[in-house]
Amino acid sequence: MSTRSLALATRRSLAWLPVAVGPALLLDIFASDSRRGILAFDFRIGLAAASQFVHGRPLYGPHSPVYYVYPPFYAESLTPFLLLPLGVACWIAALASAALVVAGLWSLGVRDVRALGVALCSAPVLHGCEVANASLLVFALLALAWRSPRAGVGLAVTLKLIAWPLLFWEATVRGIRSAASSALIVIGLVLGSWALIGFEGLAAYPHFLSTVSAGQGKVGYSVAAAFSGGRWIAAALTLAALARCFNRVRRGDVAGGLAYAIGAMLTATPYVYDNYFAAVFLPLALRRQRLSAAWLVPLLLWVNRGGGSLTLGDKGVAWAVFGGLIVWLGEGAPQLGIGLRAALGDARAGKRPGSTEAISPRGVRSKVELASRTASHVRSRPERRHGLDRALHSNRVLVMGRPVTSRSALRDELT
Repeated sequence: MSTRSLALATRRSLAWLPVAVGPALLLDIFASDSRRGILAFDFRIGLAAASQFVHGRPLYGPHSPVYYVYPPFYAESLTPFLLLPLGVACWIAALASAALVVAGLWSLGVRDVRALGVALCSAPVLHGCEVANASLLVFALLALAWRSPRAGVGLAVTLKLIAWPLLFWEATVRGIRSAASSALIVIGLVLGSWALIGFEGLAAYPHFLSTVSAGQGKVGYSVAAAFSGGRWIAAALTLAALARCFNRVRRGDVAGGLAYAIGAMLTATPYVYDNYFAAVFLPLALRRQRLSAAWLVPLLLWVNRGGGSLTLGDKGVAWAVFGGLIVWLGEGAPQLGIGLRAALGDARAGKRPGSTEAISPRGVRSKVELASRTASHVRSRPERRHGLDRALHSNRVLVMGRPVTSRSALRDELT
């Protein structure tokens, strides 16, 4: 075997390494935590709150022994797990967290198991699965929001109020009515879940969240709590991210808008833990369905997993990685432009990928002519036909910001 062949075989072997390392690392950490009784630590808190709910005891306030910060909806949804032994329930929660990440990425078109393995190896995902934090459930709901914004965004914001910038993204993509419907889902579920406990703690909940933010913000990655004047910087970053979200969506780049909305979600919240950074894999999955160098960038977040308190430098590294990815994904070439140009057979067609004009190649004077040229190229090249079908199936083809999932719908939009 030549040196070049050996090097190529080595690179291919290394590319498949995360497929084995990711699940093995998860199971090893799960087993270690289970022996020490700390597996799914965050889930245990939610389960304790569910027990409080079932027995009619307070969830909030000085009389509650549980440090529970979510709206009651999350605790009430965990009540079925009380029927299981605690150890079994924690194992199910930890494994389900990993499954939610894989399912979320899979639903966004990622079929490359190497990319899925890399995601499982990243510090945010691994730690989120280890403690079974609700952020990974929100991760899956935001993946659902790509196909069904009302259900996905509404449930995500209900579980974690910090996801409110996704309502802005939905309003920009689907209109005010759609966002209002999601907001009504949030209000209905939150107030309905609070009604089940007699609205106990509702009036004091904003003050309670403020106290939690002041205490926990300093030990996490929050921009607002990082240093003096951090709140103003966090507010400025949030407004800038929302402005770019609006701009990208108006240009037809819905995936770019989602990336900036996720960035705004983390800059706006007063407390950020490392598992929250897992959300960056959502826009990454929309931009790159196969393993590439971009999938390896979140692995840099391992530098802050050495234990001990976080320094300002640690927080800076984490935000440089996350923020750099968000900006690159928000401004980078989306799969839409690449996929449609390949299907049309014109590598130089269109304008900047992600703009609404990216579907119109040069020299095309009307949508009818574009439809005719598309059909002609698809008939003449089977591989292009397959590429277009795959893009349609993966919900990647957007016309004026609206997803098109079938050939007939695409023909109707173009004509």
